[in-house]
Amino acid sequence: MASREEMALLRDARSGHADAQVELAKRYLVGSRSLPRSVETGMYWLARAARQGAGVACAMIGTHIPLEVALRMQECTELVAWYERAYDDGVLQAGLALAKLVLSERNAVYEPRLHHKAWTALERAAESDIPEAQRLLLQLLEDQVSAVNPPGLLTHCSKESTQERQRYLDWVKRAACNGVEYAQRRLADLAWDASDDRMFLDCALPIARGLVRDLSDVHASDHNFPVDDIALLSHCARALIRAGDFATDTMKEIAEPAAREGDRYARFCLGLWYAKMNEKGERLPGIARLINYRMAIYWLTLSGKQGIADAWFVISRIYLRPEFSHRSITEAEKNLFYAARAGHCGAQLALGQRLWRQRRRGILYDVKAADWLHRASAQGCPEAAKLLSKIASSASPALWALALAGDAMAIADPLLAARIKLAAHFGLSKQEALLLDVCAADHGHCLLVDIQGKPFRGRRRLILIKTGAERRVLDQVKRVFERATRERQEDEGNYRQRLYRLGNASGSVSSSGLCTPI
Repeated sequence: MASREEMALLRDARSGHADAQVELAKRYLVGSRSLPRSVETGMYWLARAARQGAGVACAMIGTHIPLEVALRMQECTELVAWYERAYDDGVLQAGLALAKLVLSERNAVYEPRLHHKAWTALERAAESDIPEAQRLLLQLLEDQVSAVNPPGLLTHCSKESTQERQRYLDWVKRAACNGVEYAQRRLADLAWDASDDRMFLDCALPIARGLVRDLSDVHASDHNFPVDDIALLSHCARALIRAGDFATDTMKEIAEPAAREGDRYARFCLGLWYAKMNEKGERLPGIARLINYRMAIYWLTLSGKQGIADAWFVISRIYLRPEFSHRSITEAEKNLFYAARAGHCGAQLALGQRLWRQRRRGILYDVKAADWLHRASAQGCPEAAKLLSKIASSASPALWALALAGDAMAIADPLLAARIKLAAHFGLSKQEALLLDVCAADHGHCLLVDIQGKPFRGRRRLILIKTGAERRVLDQVKRVFERATRERQEDEGNYRQRLYRLGNASGSVSSSGLCTPI
């Protein structure tokens, strides 16, 4: 039961005495022998006193009442007035609450005077190193920068937002030094975007270790990782891999939770950790722990199926390791093909070299070799470009066809006109132009010119299709042959009949001269 003194205080508070209401609120906020501690009840009596104009009640609301409790019990309009008065009386915490109310998007727009005061109060609280104020200020500054630069946060700021950007960076660094995790994450994001792995690890590793510790306190199946946390762990694992930090279990502890959540880069890093290899498939010396190729292949396979080409390449290197109990050349070649198909430059080069060496085993091995080497060369591989120049040539105009190409549309035979056009752009000889099966010669990346077995023996060669113009010309010529009926294609006749038509089209070239190879 309440004491006599508290009973009298309660009667006076119910009668409307502001001093009694404030005193009663103090006792509810701290609790006593007879009155339980209740922040909600304390807020009730402080609100009644504040409505009577008691400045001390407003100051106590700003100092002792959390904003979440106040919002559950009072209207925003009254709270803004009370927090503003408390802030004017020097209560810094009330200024932070005022900023949350006025600058929050969920509330109505207030008058400019109050909005300016809320910004000033928030900056003062942030300058006093209040973590909550610094976090809120960073979020609001982010919104301002993003409003001017919709595509990105800080990477592509316009000139108009240079000052806002610098202001944001200054606050990020200050809040990060003050231990604000939100700022530390943003600083880590900036370092990641700048490809500064060392700075990123300095900022992100403490947060990642904290996430791992939190995960160890609960059952893994009961813990739902937020997307941002998974991305942070994955970035940490990739930065550790690039830094060559395989000596400790830190990388495994960080990468494994993200890998179990399905992050492909974390799975790739975890596979490299088990194999003690780098992303090039090279063995890393000086690491004492044991290698687990079985687990490495498991995680790398999952990563490869999610689109990481390097994973397939590393698996192919694992299957070639002499100490691996399941060493297999067949598996190595299969995974090398997977890596090349996924876009791995080294795998494309290796596959192209192997197919070129074995070109006599298959009729199209040289075509396939040129395809893989062409893809590797497009990624800037000089070795692939050098070998490709030996295998295939570039398209160049044929002088004999250029003289006829201008009148090719006037030629009555459309198939003959198409052959002349093809020769003019790809540098075919007369025999190649007249005997080539145009539709079968197109292999996407190159034109296979092979008239072996025809009346004239010619050298098998490949002509690369490098430009869009070359591809358009070849497609136009192919459409002419595809649209022609079978009877029309048979009317082309044999080589001598085609040669006769070409002689009639040229008019100035003798039939004997046409038989001379160019």
